[in-house]
Amino acid sequence: MLFTLTAAFLSSLSTSPYTLVYAHDTQPTSSDPASASKSKSKSKSLTGKLLFGYQGWFDAAESGSPRNTWVHWSSGTPSSDTVTFDLWPDMAEYTDTFETAELLSRNNDTDQQPQPMSLFSSWSASTTALHFKWMSDYNIDGVFVQRFVCELSNGNNIQGDDILSNAIKSAEATGRTVTIMYDVSGASEETWAADILRDWTHIIEDLNATASPSWQHHNDNPVMAVWGLGFTDHPGTAESSLEFLSDLRDVRNVTIVGGVPTHWRTSDGDSKPGYENFYEALDVVSPWLVGRFSDEASFDNYFNNVFLQDASQLKEMGSGYAPVVFPGFSWSNLMRNTGQGDDVINAIPRNGGNFWLHQAESFAGMEDAPLFIYGAMFDEVDEGTAMFKVVSHKDDTPADPAEFLYLSVDGDDIPSDFYLELAGNFTGWMERDQSEYAGKRESDSKQSWSEEERLDHLDQAKELSSKKLRALKWKLEKREGAKVSLYMTIMLFLSFQPH
Repeated sequence: MLFTLTAAFLSSLSTSPYTLVYAHDTQPTSSDPASASKSKSKSKSLTGKLLFGYQGWFDAAESGSPRNTWVHWSSGTPSSDTVTFDLWPDMAEYTDTFETAELLSRNNDTDQQPQPMSLFSSWSASTTALHFKWMSDYNIDGVFVQRFVCELSNGNNIQGDDILSNAIKSAEATGRTVTIMYDVSGASEETWAADILRDWTHIIEDLNATASPSWQHHNDNPVMAVWGLGFTDHPGTAESSLEFLSDLRDVRNVTIVGGVPTHWRTSDGDSKPGYENFYEALDVVSPWLVGRFSDEASFDNYFNNVFLQDASQLKEMGSGYAPVVFPGFSWSNLMRNTGQGDDVINAIPRNGGNFWLHQAESFAGMEDAPLFIYGAMFDEVDEGTAMFKVVSHKDDTPADPAEFLYLSVDGDDIPSDFYLELAGNFTGWMERDQSEYAGKRESDSKQSWSEEERLDHLDQAKELSSKKLRALKWKLEKREGAKVSLYMTIMLFLSFQPH
């Protein structure tokens, strides 16, 4: 598999010829006029993609946003007693940053005073542009921007509109795809459906968002997702949820992805009973899996006893399957500082990337292959599932009584962009596998490969991909800042070539 770092250093943000206006300052710029065309090409189908959830919910005091206060980083000015996230982001490349006066750097140089640490605001256009640049640099297809229904009840979601508009603009500029995922957590039992329908109409008619070449489509229809219906602790009934899908399709033709309970198929555990017709009415079913297993062995138990049957039933139903993968989990500060009890930091270790890779490879190798894979999450540091650049070492976290997570905590010396590399290389393998499969279908006298041929090819590709992906962990050396030298990139690439 082609090593992607060289392209990462040579690439730059591209200028979109489209007219969607940035909600506020800094727009991404580029010398690549073909990026909008590339985005349109990528956005035609969900098939074979790895798409991430994008929270976009972080804010800071003095960011200039409608909220203009600390949100999701902390319940007030960030301090040991208020922070609500575990995984510290790598801030080296951000241009709009905001100091955390009480969280100071670790500094082993006794001649210098520790300095305030900085964080970003998701509302800043430069933040969105940087995140989408990373997606482009590391070959990540795109994201589902989260949209929280509990914030729509008053019909006023200015900050959410700004973040979505910035994401669309950045997706156009970098050839990525974007769509939305409504999250009904905490939404009103009485108004959740009406709130979504009103907002979806607003997105289509007022923002003209689905007309963007970057908006994800499938089967010629725009894609949107709704997460949380059917869960025991979320709003809605089976009847109101099913009626909602009908009303949603009355607004316009749409491909609907449902983020549903883990035990949707058996209607027990985290699923309300009686939702069978609702689940069957979804175009794509994406069972939520974060925290359901804690290592490769417990994943295998779920895979063999739950996920294989899920995929088989969805194939019979004629619905798409979008399983969830996540790199690890940690929400110690969130639990402690919101009065919800204590939880250990690094509750589900990442195991140097092996935990994520094992999930992704297992799903991709299914006989009843998923339509796409959903990654939780691109930017969620609250629960320690973020895949974007986060700090590598403890020395990069604040010198504070609160504990923060860093990538090398499990013992391996892992660079800040390792999980972007992991996801991007896995995406490249899936794209190549599909291309070779499609090419063989076209050139072969048969209509398609036999199942035996397909699985044999998949096993070979998986073995090659896995070796190269795991080699990253051992061959990548600690890098200064966020970049590795071009020399090191070339040497690593050459080391992957057959001799």
